Amino acid sequence: MNVATFNRYRRTGVTNTTKALEALFRARPRAVVAALSTAPFRGLPDPFLGALRGLSREELKHIRRWPDAGKDRVRVAVLDAIRTNKTVRFRWKMGEASQERTTIVPDGPGAIKITFFSPWEYLRALGPDNVCVDRP
Repeated sequence: MNVATFNRYRRTGVTNTTKALEALFRARPRAVVAALSTAPFRGLPDPFLGALRGLSREELKHIRRWPDAGKDRVRVAVLDAIRTNKTVRFRWKMGEASQERTTIVPDGPGAIKITFFSPWEYLRALGPDNVCVDRP
């Protein structure tokens, strides 16, 4: 991604992936909800691959490589939000930890916020105006 896009993502916490996850949560395709009900969450189950087809190969690869334990915590939180009629906001941030982490916190009445943190050490320059945030 170019540096301006990275900086916008970093400032707002809104990325292509967070937008796609929020759209998926609002749409709640039957196959995706069924996959959420299946524990544990490993990799990226097929129903999600189809539902997130608007994301790039790199973005899907990034989701698949995210720690399964974190994805499973998100699965449980999203399933609970569906069952209790809560809204979910997804955000992304750079973090100081040496590995990815995920926080799930209340976000006002009837809502939760799920934030994915990527370590600063994952930020790599790929060219003069091209950066990547992923495991080296």
